[in-house]
Amino acid sequence: MNKPHPVTRLNRFAIRQLFLQKKPKAACTALDSASLKRILVIRLDEIGDVILMSPFLRELRRNLPHANITLIVKPAVYNLVEHCPYVDNIVRFAATSWRYPLRSFLQARRFALQTLACERYDLSLHPRWDADWSGAAFLGYFSGAKHRLAFSEQVSPLKSIVNRGYDRLFTHTVSDTAVKHEVERNLRMLCHLGFSIESDDLEIWTANEDSVYANKTLTAHHVAPEDTVVVLGIGAGHRNKCWPLERFAELGRRLRSCGHTLLVLGSEEETDLANQLQTEIGVGVINVAGQATLRQSAELLARCHLFIGNDSGPMHMAAAMHVPIVEICSHPKTGSVDHERSPVRFHPWTSDYVLVQPDTGSGRCSDGCDARSAHCIRNVTVDMVHHAATEQITKGLHAGVPLRQYSVEFSAS
Repeated sequence: MNKPHPVTRLNRFAIRQLFLQKKPKAACTALDSASLKRILVIRLDEIGDVILMSPFLRELRRNLPHANITLIVKPAVYNLVEHCPYVDNIVRFAATSWRYPLRSFLQARRFALQTLACERYDLSLHPRWDADWSGAAFLGYFSGAKHRLAFSEQVSPLKSIVNRGYDRLFTHTVSDTAVKHEVERNLRMLCHLGFSIESDDLEIWTANEDSVYANKTLTAHHVAPEDTVVVLGIGAGHRNKCWPLERFAELGRRLRSCGHTLLVLGSEEETDLANQLQTEIGVGVINVAGQATLRQSAELLARCHLFIGNDSGPMHMAAAMHVPIVEICSHPKTGSVDHERSPVRFHPWTSDYVLVQPDTGSGRCSDGCDARSAHCIRNVTVDMVHHAATEQITKGLHAGVPLRQYSVEFSAS
């Protein structure tokens, strides 16, 4: 892990010393759900994180049917949650990078005081388990919410460094270090409030115009109902999670030789890569990278037979739309389950997926691959992925996710 610049460390120290409470508040009693009328949920994360939080929002609403719930997200994922039926208000907050901690802190403070404090929230919820790089904790603190619940800064070594002192910003913390998927972590927070969990199914909330777009796109490319459409997800949030493009091209040519139609999804930043892939594969490729919105992409996925790709937002979208998945992953099978890119934490939340990954890491990688570019993932061959894809297409399963059991427990900091 790279050490932060000395000025960055100094700024973080100044923030802790000048603005955080000198001592944590005394332990609070368990919250009375009847008193929770106005709720603030802060999730300044990426596409996949927000999709994995969809069961959290549904179960929060089910337990608090009459509460007014506000959700804060990044502008980039607003389209994804715009039609969420479980929240009353959606607020967009474009956080400054925490590489500039003082600027990020001041921005969060100003936004909270101007936009949130007047709402007088009874509870703010912070479902992110990993380190907070976006200033979300300060949004909750300066919102003035009476109660503020988050995962403790002590749940991981990295978070204890990056967010040292942040537990003072909350009235209640969850010290959850057990091995589990992020969906389970999110729902675990609700359990600490004494709430019950009925379902952990993922959801994406689309509109009729998104379905119309998907139908028109496939019709324009002469896709017949009997055709098999395979999605290639070439992007990812980290370069070391990206399988080489030339291998996607080789895989695509093999799938095309079997008569399958290919759909390429991606962000605007991935448009050039998608265009290059389309050129290398040739005919039979529907390329909507940089063109389809998140909801339109979800509807396109719902009409496909298989997703093949990296650990990414589109992969989690495919899981939410009940599409079989072949995930290409760099993380060694024997690696740490709490690594920030571990498949134990972020595998597709569906029963119908196959994980293709190296048996071991390359070089010094053991707990996980932390290289800045594709590294361990290069040990995944085209043959490995093609074999898994062929099996998934042949199998054609569309099973749902079995409900898992959660214990109900409450703790206060």
